[in-house]
Amino acid sequence: MDVLKTSRSDSEGGLDLMAYVECQRNFRACVKAHKTALLAQRAFWRSLMRDDLQLSQLLATMKAMQQAEQTAIWVYQRVLERYPNNGRILRAWGKFQGWVLHNPAKAARAYNEAVKQGMGDNLLNLTSANDQSEL
Repeated sequence: MDVLKTSRSDSEGGLDLMAYVECQRNFRACVKAHKTALLAQRAFWRSLMRDDLQLSQLLATMKAMQQAEQTAIWVYQRVLERYPNNGRILRAWGKFQGWVLHNPAKAARAYNEAVKQGMGDNLLNLTSANDQSEL
């Protein structure tokens, strides 16, 4: 329990308990928005596979997909403003750039930044093994 109570001044990556809980909550919000965007893309492509496709249905799924992507971008940007040096969030942002936005160049930049920031110096590394299945 003493590990969770480290003050921010003790080390560069140290978090106190409240900051850790808040960071976890923000990370989960990113994961939720990411999954929602992926599900919206899946719904769009499934609608294209239907034999009885109507233009109104196609437009509705496209609008939902774009809205989910914009919401996820907004969530990631807010969380990255708050935690710009968090390797775990940067890695998730890279996956989002690659899988949802189909931008491998920006994904590679996010992955490189996540590697630079490292994962071993902060408390979030303790739970990253459990969270790899989230994305």
